[in-house]
Amino acid sequence: MERRRRIRLVEPGKSEPGFTERLEAQARRILEHPRSLADLPALSFIERQLAFTLHQLDEARRLHREIRGELHRTELYVYNELLRMQPRPFEYHENRGFARERLADKLAHIRDERRRHMVAEHDRHHVVHDRLLSLLNRHTLLRL
Repeated sequence: MERRRRIRLVEPGKSEPGFTERLEAQARRILEHPRSLADLPALSFIERQLAFTLHQLDEARRLHREIRGELHRTELYVYNELLRMQPRPFEYHENRGFARERLADKLAHIRDERRRHMVAEHDRHHVVHDRLLSLLNRHTLLRL
């Protein structure tokens, strides 16, 4: 019997959760079973802050997803326009050179905007995850 080798594809982001994903999951688990307001007012205050922080994170993700989609659609449109202006056999116009350069500049500008957006998204998530970690630490200390 011959054993066949199987190739397992590992998608990025589909492996085990990272530190920030575990933080978010822990915060969501805490919020699934909130304490009553009579238990500890400080604990319920931190749970409300946790809920608000997770809401901020979800809204930031939604906004960034919309912006990335819009940048992608714009990039595809400009790229298609650029492809349509490629010289065809027996048909070359001098005025297309300037238009091609303008579209190539737009494409470069969109790529720069995408990079700036990715850095801003990373920075924003870093700040929110830092706040989430401090709130989880306070919550753990108050539960003891």
